[in-house]
Amino acid sequence: MARVVWLSLQQNLRRSCPDDDADEEIIILEDSMEALKMQLTRMEDRLHIVSVVGMGGLCKTTLAKKVYNDVKQHFDCNAWVFVSQQYIASDILYEILLQIERETERERLKNLNEHALVDRLKHDLKEKKYLVVLDDIWEIRAWDSIKKAFPNKNQASKILFTTRNKEVALYADPLISPVELPFLPYYLKPWKIDENGTKLEDIAEQYLGELMDRCMIIQASQRNQLVGGLKIYRMHDLMRNSCVCKARDENFFQIIQHDLDINMTGVGDAS
Repeated sequence: MARVVWLSLQQNLRRSCPDDDADEEIIILEDSMEALKMQLTRMEDRLHIVSVVGMGGLCKTTLAKKVYNDVKQHFDCNAWVFVSQQYIASDILYEILLQIERETERERLKNLNEHALVDRLKHDLKEKKYLVVLDDIWEIRAWDSIKKAFPNKNQASKILFTTRNKEVALYADPLISPVELPFLPYYLKPWKIDENGTKLEDIAEQYLGELMDRCMIIQASQRNQLVGGLKIYRMHDLMRNSCVCKARDENFFQIIQHDLDINMTGVGDAS
């Protein structure tokens, strides 16, 4: 009973489903899609774990959904499961089995313990070419808790991760290079005058809105007409560190300091 309640709660909060047709317009870089398709359809002599890596808001799940729906017909069976930070191994195994077996097996499956679920899934996948997506997996131990259920010698079988943690991807399969999404969508990068004469300020405002929608920055203050209409934005420390590294790589600015461990709070604000 607890498993059913937990799964229902997950579905209500954020059940990532590959068949969802989101109305939002999200641009996926073509090279990322092609790289992911190639890795998932390549013939191999062992199970391969392919990963899409990137920070939150970079459309990892959207990319995975598009590619999953394009390639799943090449596999004997497939499943898509949302993992998250707060996962229960038996629930993940149960959900995969529900999608691979008949829906009529639901009552029988929910009475199995974790060990029995592992054995059942391993038996079901033993002679099949399978594709399983583990969406939003955060920790190495999450993979360790379920990996024994996946036969390792199935030719061309694949498991696809979406994760913010590159360490998880490399731990699961150190021989496969993760598909790493760019820090920003390409259309957020160039600052130029539009063909219709749109002002730079309007373009910048639009880009800031995009970044806020992706939870990459937050607005810390309202527009102040007394200081030229400026707003103040703040960013997460992970985002700030990424910005500093990128700026250094492109010689955009330099940070001069005597103590390398100093907390540069000023760099985290943009106005």
